[in-house]
Amino acid sequence: MEVVVANARSVRQRPGKKTDKAAAAWLAELLAPGLVDPSFIPPPAVQALRDLPRTRVALVQTRTQVHNRISTVLEHTTIKVAHAMSDLFGMSGRRMLRA
Repeated sequence: MEVVVANARSVRQRPGKKTDKAAAAWLAELLAPGLVDPSFIPPPAVQALRDLPRTRVALVQTRTQVHNRISTVLEHTTIKVAHAMSDLFGMSGRRMLRA
């Protein structure tokens, strides 16, 4: 059995119902005469390479969230560190946090 992921742009351009109940049968009818273009699915090696930047972005976002959370906790405890230094997570800022 060949699995085809339909290109959403070509499916939207076709007239007809696009409900969840009848979508599979309707797409099969469109696919039989070749009215639906299949989407490009990259090979596993290319998918792994595409995942690297996404993973990096997620890690940077998580790190930023943690930094903001730490700054917020310090502000709520009336420790105004942001006025004393420009980077709380630089070398001197991390030393102060450890102390």
